Amino acid sequence: MPFSAAAVACFYAAGVYDRQAGGSGKEAQMVERLLDYCRKNVHVERSPGHYFYCHFYMAQGWYQHGGKDWKDYYPKIRDRLVSTQNPDGSWMGDGVGTTYGTAMATIMLQLPYGYLPICQR
Repeated sequence: MPFSAAAVACFYAAGVYDRQAGGSGKEAQMVERLLDYCRKNVHVERSPGHYFYCHFYMAQGWYQHGGKDWKDYYPKIRDRLVSTQNPDGSWMGDGVGTTYGTAMATIMLQLPYGYLPICQR
């Protein structure tokens, strides 16, 4: 699942979009299949292993995709991240440490504000 979420974000970053976003051909179909797979299998409440890695890319993918998927996803991931934040403001990410977890969480949380140019639509 984490690789499927990463693939969606990479396709969008490379300018390959689903048909809703203006894409066409077999590549757009692949993006749509990946999005469908992620809708069914990537959940904020539970993601087996590599949670931060998976949602780091899923958040970018849903943000780029926009629409209902983003509107449904962002409040859930935002609330989950805020509820798991450590008292010192950090996050423990995927057992790697607080630097990794905090970096991943803050990038996800900033998406709707467009603070990072690389993450803008």
